[in-house]
Parts: sequence; C-alpha cells; structure tokens
Amino acid sequence: MKTRIAIYSVLGIAIIAVLFLRFHSPGFHDGYSVSTMQVRIIQSAIEQYEAAYSRLPFSRKDQDEQNNGEVIALLVPTSNKTTNPNQVVTNIVFLSLSSGQAPNGSFMDPWGHAYHITMDVSAKGTVSVGHNEIPGKIAVWSDGPNGLNEFGEGDDIASWKPPKFGHP
Repeated sequence: MKTRIAIYSVLGIAIIAVLFLRFHSPGFHDGYSVSTMQVRIIQSAIEQYEAAYSRLPFSRKDQDEQNNGEVIALLVPTSNKTTNPNQVVTNIVFLSLSSGQAPNGSFMDPWGHAYHITMDVSAKGTVSVGHNEIPGKIAVWSDGPNGLNEFGEGDDIASWKPPKFGHP
C-alpha cells in the first residue's frame, strides 16, 4: 500500500513539475503566474502528505495558521532527525524546491514574502483565514506584489480563488 502511495506521489510531483515548467517558461514568467502555480503546488504537496500518512503535516495543533518553514521541512525532508513531536519522519519528498526558499526554511513568493499556510487542525471542515472560514482542509496564499497580508483579498493570490494569470 505504501509503495502505491509513493508511486502516486512521484507521479503527482512529476505532473506538477511539468505544469510548473510550462508556466515558468519565457513569456509566462510574471509574478502572478509563478505565485499561482506555487500556491497550488504547496497545496498539492500537503494533500499528498495527508494521503500517505492519513494526517496533515501541521506544525502547531492549537491554531490553523502554520509556520511556513516547519511545514516545508515536513514536505522537503533533509534528514531523519526531528525535534518536533508532530512530525512524521519520512524520506518521501512531497515538494521539490529549486528556488524560493529562505535561509530560515520558509518558501517565499516571487516578491520575497513567505507563503501563508493554514490547515484544519480541529477537523471542522473549514480553515480560518483572517475573519473568514474557507471550506476545506488547506488554504495557501501569497501576500501578492503589495506585500500586505490581506488574508486572500486585495492582490493576494489564494488557493481557494480562481487563478490570477497576468495582472488582476
């Protein structure tokens, strides 16, 4: 069963990589397009982790918004050592980063701001994003070019909203 999950994970990552490369090519290289793809790649990696381990890769059990760097560390394992009791130690790579990672481990958007990641830690069927409840288990968003966290509003690029390819 774990072999099947690993195979599906690898295939999913390959498909996402192909899509990312397609939209990351010249002529399609603006920040909105890159951020839109990265938001969806992060969400997909979290969903693959959940499929493999029957749990979300949250770093904090007491709040929906998670520490970007700690979640990314679970999706991009670099060792078998962990000090976080919430982590499942794994050698499966759910997210492959070629760029955009800060020295503190956070995954950064094209404007140099860490992506926001929220997860449904209480299994209520929604995630809290600002004053809104978003249906689902996972929400990921970028602050957008203005660098302000508008909780998915304004120029933010959000996983629960239609893609913003090009300028809004």
